[in-house]
Amino acid sequence: MSDGSMRLSDLEAQCLTAWQGMNPDFGYLSFSVIESRSSLPSHQIRRVTRALARKGLVAYARGLFTDMGEPAGAGYGLTASGQQHLSKLEKANG
Repeated sequence: MSDGSMRLSDLEAQCLTAWQGMNPDFGYLSFSVIESRSSLPSHQIRRVTRALARKGLVAYARGLFTDMGEPAGAGYGLTASGQQHLSKLEKANG
């Protein structure tokens, strides 16, 4: 959906940084982890993350498991388009 030139709001760009160092389609994050990794205020996490999902930069999944095989609930993972956009943000910010 994204060609890497999609415009993001400052909040969306800040939220997307929560997935730095993660691979596309792997490493799903809960809202609480997104909050701690992005430093966005908690009252904005859901709205901004869902906006990234509508733009195709992250994808929702439920029924997730930890590396140890324990249930982990649901979360959002970086898509290939999201990785492309995140790479551009990282290059722009040095």
